[in-house]
Amino acid sequence: MCKRVFLSALLIACVAASGCGQKGLALYPVHGSVNVDGRPAAAVFVIFCPVGGSEEAQKKRPSGYTDTDGKFELTTNVKDDGAPAGDYKIIAQWYERIGKDKFGRPSVEGNDQLKGKYMNLEKSELKATVKGATDLPPFELKSK
Repeated sequence: MCKRVFLSALLIACVAASGCGQKGLALYPVHGSVNVDGRPAAAVFVIFCPVGGSEEAQKKRPSGYTDTDGKFELTTNVKDDGAPAGDYKIIAQWYERIGKDKFGRPSVEGNDQLKGKYMNLEKSELKATVKGATDLPPFELKSK
């Protein structure tokens, strides 16, 4: 329960910090997928962390949740609006399921089935580059 409240508060803080309807960085649609142990994985939360770029870009953390087919679309300010151009390192958590909170927003349920293995930004080998509308190759994660 505390984890869910923390993640919801973090999401609200990120949206508030990014501003609503602000003009700024151009965003590009980004689609991708995640496999765990070679199979599409639902309920994976991916967070794209900028490597370099402008000060404004450094403040953004595009993110998304995988659907039942293991596919995701990135959100920076509003649902599925994409990500700024740039290079990223990616961190990820795999939950038991994604539900909805009382406002209809995604809400994670359960614990990270990857046990934090992909949450260390310094050690992350997951990388992506956004140069415009981007269809990423699948991210291949291992549960063990």
